[in-house]
Amino acid sequence: MRARSIVETPDAPVMPIPASQAVVFGSTLYAGGQAGFDPVTRMPVSDRFDDQLRQALTNLRAVVEAGGGRLENALKVTVYVTRIEDYSSLNAVYGEFFPAEPPARKVIQCQLLPGLLAEVDAIVGLPPESGPTQ
Repeated sequence: MRARSIVETPDAPVMPIPASQAVVFGSTLYAGGQAGFDPVTRMPVSDRFDDQLRQALTNLRAVVEAGGGRLENALKVTVYVTRIEDYSSLNAVYGEFFPAEPPARKVIQCQLLPGLLAEVDAIVGLPPESGPTQ
């Protein structure tokens, strides 16, 4: 069994907080919350929900790939939104990233950091031979 390892990639925002982008343990990757931040500026990419969710999922994909996984092997994704009125936009953007056999999903309406409209996290199954590509 693989030991616990931390995943970090510059292709997703590295925030100055005590949290990892993801942790791999055994054959599972646990991706922390990814928001619609630009990886370089660490600022929201837009004030539009669909732009932010698309960037959040792009950041999530980068973290998952840095951990040796593939987004299509996600087992469960949680999407946090500030406005439930964005639910149909959520489904449209989410479908771009999971066009077939989507993972289990939970959507939670909540308050996020100022300026953020969406955040995502995921649990992803990894093939036995994969591992972080730091």
